[in-house]
Amino acid sequence: MKNVVICGSRKFKAEIRDFARKLKKLGVVVYEPYLHSNPKAWETLSEEYKKFLALGLTHDHI
Repeated sequence: MKNVVICGSRKFKAEIRDFARKLKKLGVVVYEPYLHSNPKAWETLSEEYKKFLALGLTHDHI
């Protein structure tokens, strides 16, 4: 069984999701980034909390 890790920016969310879906259909285990579905919510967070979340999401992804 093949494993793939996809890394990318929210800017390419649609492409990442589409690519991951196609790979999964082929039986590949895909690890993809958590891409926020509501970018406006991100803007309401404090800078300190954004750093905390980004570090956690990066750690989760790796």
